[in-house]
Amino acid sequence: MTDNFYQVLGVPENASQDGIKKVYRKLAMQYHPDRNRGSKQAEERFKAISEAYDVLGDEKKRRQYDAMRRAGFGAGGFDGAQGFGTGARGRTYAGPGAGGEQAYTFEDLGGFSGFRDIFENMFRGQAGARQQGMRGGSGAHGRFDESDFGDEADEGRGNDIQLEMTIPFEVAVKGGRREFTFDKSGTCPNCGGNGAQPGTTPDVCPDCKGRGTVTVSQGNFGVQRICPKCGGRGRFIKSPCVVCRGTGVAVMPKTLTVKIPPGIKDGQIIRLAGEGNAGMHGGSSGDLLLHIRVAPHLFFRRDGDKIIIDKVIDIATAVLGGETKVPTLDGELKLKIPAGTQSGTVFRLKGLGVARRGGLQGDQNVIVKVSTPRNLTQKQKELFEEFAKESGLKT
Repeated sequence: MTDNFYQVLGVPENASQDGIKKVYRKLAMQYHPDRNRGSKQAEERFKAISEAYDVLGDEKKRRQYDAMRRAGFGAGGFDGAQGFGTGARGRTYAGPGAGGEQAYTFEDLGGFSGFRDIFENMFRGQAGARQQGMRGGSGAHGRFDESDFGDEADEGRGNDIQLEMTIPFEVAVKGGRREFTFDKSGTCPNCGGNGAQPGTTPDVCPDCKGRGTVTVSQGNFGVQRICPKCGGRGRFIKSPCVVCRGTGVAVMPKTLTVKIPPGIKDGQIIRLAGEGNAGMHGGSSGDLLLHIRVAPHLFFRRDGDKIIIDKVIDIATAVLGGETKVPTLDGELKLKIPAGTQSGTVFRLKGLGVARRGGLQGDQNVIVKVSTPRNLTQKQKELFEEFAKESGLKT
């Protein structure tokens, strides 16, 4: 990972403090180990992001960082592979002491793996400085701390659950209730969420004494690192819960009944707040998102708030008029067919369509299709010919 902290966060060098903070929040949420369990790449990315923001997120540190870059640590920034850029050897840089009386000679800084260690040590102990970006940030069991993000983000929030639900055509039109069962993570019922096997409690980490970090000596400097024993949490679980393995959450089946609003369309989403996966370390639960799929009907179809159906009538009814039975979602009704009805004529059944806002109801359209008779007997053919001649349809 490059030691150019601007490149790590993906922000320009003239970015505002608010802009840097906003980008950091987004990246930290994306790559936090709690949301990428088992991903070494995400863990390393999160650590780099935290280190970069530890500097750029503090105006004083940022000014001193920019000054050090201008002092000659190689063209274009710092080289993370070599530790220092060309031309740095022998130069001095005034440290954070008043008046610049405290100076560091770069050639005396043997034993460091790169610029991060130097800079981290220089500002260790400054008022308001974070420890490694976020406490526990780079550990496999790192945790979210709301104080690192502010009120704009709920970083401990559980993940949303996405599910598909197929409902009958009639339920989509009229609404109803559907019961379903799904798997979700919740507070572990065995340990109550603390991660320790019942009968035991988490202890203060003996290595870091609850701080989450330890100091490692490198040459003439002491460098703070995430505590390897507790992963930065400050506490150590000797007997992890056998159900959740120390995470505090467990996956369990849950049954819910959801209310389907009348008139819902295929592809719409119903959001059930707080019914997603449980949050980490007391964070709020995510939401459950139900993607609705409407099953096709045998003969009804939908166009907006209209229900459409094709109705086949015989030629005698079309010519002479009469009645025919038409199915609706409320049962069958009789439709009067005027004499001389043409194929394709649309009859409107008012208020028998899809529910609309304000309590109104769409209509049902009946499209008449006239059926032409086949396999006529000789007598039937003669009668039709006589009819055609008398009506002027055939000469």
